Amino acid sequence: MVGITSLPTIRRDIGNLPAGEVTTYDYGYHLFKKMESHLYEKVGEDPDTIAGFEADPVPNRHASLHGIIVYNTAKSSLNALIMTEFLFHMMSRVKTYLIEEADEDNE
Repeated sequence: MVGITSLPTIRRDIGNLPAGEVTTYDYGYHLFKKMESHLYEKVGEDPDTIAGFEADPVPNRHASLHGIIVYNTAKSSLNALIMTEFLFHMMSRVKTYLIEEADEDNE
């Protein structure tokens, strides 16, 4: 299970889960699409691109970590918590499938 939480790995593994694992989670498909198209994208230096990311109510990891955009509202904090909880839930589902796959390989 090395690398289960690396960004490219978790994005790939969540994308490979059966659709029911994502869609049975409240707003799962929408959260998954937000993760894919916004949460981890590089913002770059273009002012129009930065403005687009700044207008989105979900914080962008890259913009936040590099100080490009300051997310200091209750709304952005709540959205960050929602996305974090979604990712933790999805990682637990990925882990379950990895354990089942390892058990099958050992049989």
